[in-house]
Amino acid sequence: IEMDNMLFIGAYRSNEVNENHSFHQVMNEVEKVRCKDAARDNIPVSRIDLFGLCLDDIGEFLSDTLGKDSPSEVATLTEVIFKKTLGNIFFVKQALEELVRKNAVFYDTIMFSWEYNVSTVQLDNYISDDVIDVIKSKITGLPTEVRMLVVIMSFIPNNANMSLMKTLLEGEGVRTTKVEKLISVAINNGIILHLSEVDRYAFAHDKIREASYDIIPKGKQRDELLVRISNVLIDLANADKANTEWALFVAADHLNSVVPELVPRMELARLNFRVAKINLAKGATLGANVNLNDCLTCLNHSGEKWKDYDFTLNLFNELIAS
Repeated sequence: IEMDNMLFIGAYRSNEVNENHSFHQVMNEVEKVRCKDAARDNIPVSRIDLFGLCLDDIGEFLSDTLGKDSPSEVATLTEVIFKKTLGNIFFVKQALEELVRKNAVFYDTIMFSWEYNVSTVQLDNYISDDVIDVIKSKITGLPTEVRMLVVIMSFIPNNANMSLMKTLLEGEGVRTTKVEKLISVAINNGIILHLSEVDRYAFAHDKIREASYDIIPKGKQRDELLVRISNVLIDLANADKANTEWALFVAADHLNSVVPELVPRMELARLNFRVAKINLAKGATLGANVNLNDCLTCLNHSGEKWKDYDFTLNLFNELIAS
């Protein structure tokens, strides 16, 4: 394919990508090649560091958002929010929404304007230092079934389509006819986005996914939910083997993480072996080794180690080969 012009933009968090990270190494190689050929091809590579907004910028944003004539009218609010968010615009928006939910910032229906009438100290106490807590507070305030929707989505690493969400929520007792409306509520609240190009749904921000994941704490309730989700994913993979290998990987990860009493060990051993074979077929030997060892652990605790002689023999042969 011949192209006269192309602009490629890549984005990453510098605090999560150190010099030993594969992405950092790839970018260094790209820069070296482009610098060598820049004179001939005139194709530069530029890095732009993006930082949080400054105090004045946050003041302008809040003033504009709340319909004020000047940032000085929201100076106290700006100071508190900037202190909590350090200028991260996503965190700023979440903090402002939190203040509205707690009625610290409110719309005056007599003056027809947004107002706040609490002190700096009170405002400071209204906003958590942890943005995850702020988002969790928002999610907790959603209707029960919408909350269940976003929690389930957080356990699915891929973007989800409508069919998958209906199937998963049906397993939680939600009528499939309601799912589209629940998704609309989540979208209107800024929790998820509709990716219209591929007709799938994704979290609006990875911090929202993280907060949703933490809504149900580790323990029996989460483990039981993971088992139900995993069973749906396994059924999905069995019904459509061509396009749903990912579902087996997700199911294996979830089931390996729950307490042993909830999942028959022999069933989980077979699932791990199945996923290991897929990994081996793709050349992902490290992942396959993890699955094979998980399989062996399940087999050792199943009490049926040699009940299926061929299965156990195949497992040991794969372990030796790997």
